[in-house]
Amino acid sequence: MNPLFWALLTGLAFVVQTVVSTVLIPLNLTVVLVALFGRASAHHYTEQHGFSGVRAEYAAAGFGLFVGLFEDLISGALVGSGMLSKGLTGFLSAMIFSDVLFRWTPVFGAAAMIALTGLDWLCLLGVRAFFAPSPLMSGATMQAVVLQVVLSGILGMALRPGRLRIA
Repeated sequence: MNPLFWALLTGLAFVVQTVVSTVLIPLNLTVVLVALFGRASAHHYTEQHGFSGVRAEYAAAGFGLFVGLFEDLISGALVGSGMLSKGLTGFLSAMIFSDVLFRWTPVFGAAAMIALTGLDWLCLLGVRAFFAPSPLMSGATMQAVVLQVVLSGILGMALRPGRLRIA
């Protein structure tokens, strides 16, 4: 797994997410990126050693923590909520896509991305509601969550593990 490739992909995801979110609809490409890294790390360690053990989960959670920290620092929000949600997303995606629990199918890829995006939003809103002084739930927030869940489901269906040759 090439670190330079993942650094460039992370930068590209943040740029596209920032540009498209201000123009059209709110995107959450970082969840898709972390889940894709978790899937790739599980595949990489399984191919290399015959089983992934906990190395894939640690690598994916570490990548998720880094992406979450970067997202928190850029957004100016409470530092730690993005780290928790993205770290949990990375850990769960590496565990789910390790071929021990499930084999990848387009329907399962979509369902997993929908669940991971929903879990990301629940973590973010839960931590910020607990530690931030103002409430965050509104109709606009729920509309953004639904749009992001639908787009993540479509991307989860389209991004097949072997198609991009990233593992």
